[in-house]
Amino acid sequence: MRVLSSTQGSWNEAELLTWLVKSYPPARPGEGIGDDCALLPCGDLLLALTTDAVVEDVHFRRQWLSWAEVGSRAVRGCLSDLAAVCAQPEGVFLSVGLPAGLSAEDVKAFVEGAAATAAEFSAQLKGGDTVASSVFFADVVAVGRVTGQPWLRSGGREGDLLAVTGQIGGPAAAVALLEAGRTQDCSLWPVLRERFVSPTPRIREALSLAELDIHAAIDLSDGLMLDASRLAAASSLRAVVEAPHLPVLDGVEEAARLLGTDPLIFVAAGGEEYELLLAIPPNELSSAEAHLARLGCRLTVIGHLEAGTGAELVSADGQPVHLASLGWVHGGQS
Repeated sequence: MRVLSSTQGSWNEAELLTWLVKSYPPARPGEGIGDDCALLPCGDLLLALTTDAVVEDVHFRRQWLSWAEVGSRAVRGCLSDLAAVCAQPEGVFLSVGLPAGLSAEDVKAFVEGAAATAAEFSAQLKGGDTVASSVFFADVVAVGRVTGQPWLRSGGREGDLLAVTGQIGGPAAAVALLEAGRTQDCSLWPVLRERFVSPTPRIREALSLAELDIHAAIDLSDGLMLDASRLAAASSLRAVVEAPHLPVLDGVEEAARLLGTDPLIFVAAGGEEYELLLAIPPNELSSAEAHLARLGCRLTVIGHLEAGTGAELVSADGQPVHLASLGWVHGGQS
């Protein structure tokens, strides 16, 4: 498959990933490219490894966050991948590109924010690298261990329910308000900002479900519909998502009214949620809800998997709901 356009030299994340998976297939499921983590046998252990990058003016702007918040948020996003395979975090590595003019205090604040967040989820900062750069970036590597059956995107089965943790739409709504300069007009701005700055990687929630028969999982990093389509494709099935059942975070609809847009854009196609989308057999739903309720986490059934391909958002009467984008893809929206 073409990765770079022969006419404009452009690239697309989805095309690149497809090419990588075809070119470098895993020896065993979960060990290669295409899941939230690589799973590597190590003696009696199964290690989960993941990496995630944060780039200034792509993932954040300096005027939006403190440097400690940038560090914390970077680690939270990476740990979310461990949650998606039901792994216990063990260590985090940071490699950072530092532009001229960034003070030592700023760098220390970034590292301290990252280290404190890792510790919050029982992981330690283990090392990393530094390099001079024209723009600030951080590459975060997280390592965890899987003691039970790891979750993969490819385990979904026809008839599984699709359920999402928490509430969604907040990060995309927050970014839209920031970009429009309308944060002061939103009465629930503190709620939206907190959701954007400090998303919760669902480590504890995932581990609480480890003994249940969860068929497949993915974390919502690029938008609900795009990530649902990825889980469905990996499972060779079709995802049907019901718009009326989406759990919308307080403040999202207000933000949409202020900006004159459809809140579904934030809820169904907004990225960096870091909630979990789970494929659950119907007979396990009540147990899963009970486990998460004990942790104060909501679990909402939003659809199901069926025979077919792709992912579709539907209205209460089953009619397709069309979105301008399914979610965020680097190199162009999907």
